[in-house]
Amino acid sequence: DFVTDFDGRRVLADDLAVRYGAAVAPTVVLLDHRGQLLVKRLLGITTPDYYGVYLDAAIKQSLLRLREQLALAQNEAAE
Repeated sequence: DFVTDFDGRRVLADDLAVRYGAAVAPTVVLLDHRGQLLVKRLLGITTPDYYGVYLDAAIKQSLLRLREQLALAQNEAAE
């Protein structure tokens, strides 16, 4: 199976999985618009009782980083 990469190219889904270290399920990677990791990936479920907490924290941190990137880009565009 093929997927579209961040630069618009079609790549094998397996190659994309290898790139982001997705060897087990579930693996969660939160990426910016260039395909760069925003936070450390969540790999598997080691503690089911806390998985939702870890996922929520990763999403929150990713949103903060995206907002920082946006603010930086807006500041650069304004200069």
